[in-house]
Amino acid sequence: MPRKARFFIPKIPVHLVIRGNSRKTIFAEQEDYQFYRKWLLESKEEFDCEIYSYVLMTNFSHIFPCPAITYSDPNSCQSQPKFIH
Repeated sequence: MPRKARFFIPKIPVHLVIRGNSRKTIFAEQEDYQFYRKWLLESKEEFDCEIYSYVLMTNFSHIFPCPAITYSDPNSCQSQPKFIH
């Protein structure tokens, strides 16, 4: 049974948790963190949302975005960069 589609309500923050496969390291070098922060800022503009806070750990991240508009594009949460280590 497929899961329900994600949807975002305007001006209500959501909690996104992104983990590496099998909890493997996704941020191995300082450049990985910098690349991810750059992607986060670009995505903020692309999807018209505020980023209230975020935490980047070696094998996961927490992001608290707040969308300005109703958004239900299933690709929005899958547009994150792919790390290969």
